[in-house]
Amino acid sequence: ERSGMIAYPLLGDSGSVSRIMRSDGYISEFGNRSYLNTGETVQVTLFSDDVQLPDIIFIGSHDIAVEAIFRKLSVSVKVINVGSTGGVNAIRRKEADIAGVHILNPDSMRYNDFSLDPGIGEVAELVKGYTREQGILVRPGNPHKIRSLADIAASGATFVNRNPGSGTRIMIDSILSSAKIEPGQIKGFTYEVKTHYAVANAIWSGRTDAGIAIRQAAVMYGLDFISLGREEYDFLVLKESRDKLSGFLETLKSRWFRDVLSKNFSGYEAIKP
Repeated sequence: ERSGMIAYPLLGDSGSVSRIMRSDGYISEFGNRSYLNTGETVQVTLFSDDVQLPDIIFIGSHDIAVEAIFRKLSVSVKVINVGSTGGVNAIRRKEADIAGVHILNPDSMRYNDFSLDPGIGEVAELVKGYTREQGILVRPGNPHKIRSLADIAASGATFVNRNPGSGTRIMIDSILSSAKIEPGQIKGFTYEVKTHYAVANAIWSGRTDAGIAIRQAAVMYGLDFISLGREEYDFLVLKESRDKLSGFLETLKSRWFRDVLSKNFSGYEAIKP
């Protein structure tokens, strides 16, 4: 029996096989409740007695370039993709060693601007990462002739949205607000998925007509891509975890990683040192 450990929920559909495969255990005693409160003490049944604590816990926005760095390092990593805001909150509570974030501040129009959040500055530091190209994904040939979110609303095309709290959703909401478009004007706005590749898959499979994701997702699924600009994908590093993340941070700034980005990931660019 182990005690004093933090259990973190994995988001996903009920009964999802992929979610079970990524989990270490389960909580069975809910009583008549449908949720648990943050900080509540629970008993977790592990799937195996061999479950080991990871060397590094990464919580935040999903990105496959991050996975390339972790594959190169000889450390065990637990990756929990919950979106940028979820990553910030996990760092604030010291539940993660590092978080991937791409949050657009609609007032300053700057990415990952935590200057007005002294609580984060006390426990973490921001490490610059790289940029990614974001845009609208549509099926080949762009049958609805979409060039903007306004076109999606006007054409009646269906849309796949991102989950609240994700950096992409924050960007979507900012674009709609600036263009004075009500969410209800976009058909399918309440259809939400949790990763860029889930957006691409929904369009590729014909479940919807358009969505916003990174260029790399469009390339992987053979979709057309209408660029909306570049975003900054950075890292919040827990100060007390800086030493254990030294290998990750060195690899992030290495020539090897810059070459990997340019050769293997469409729409990615390293930030010049």
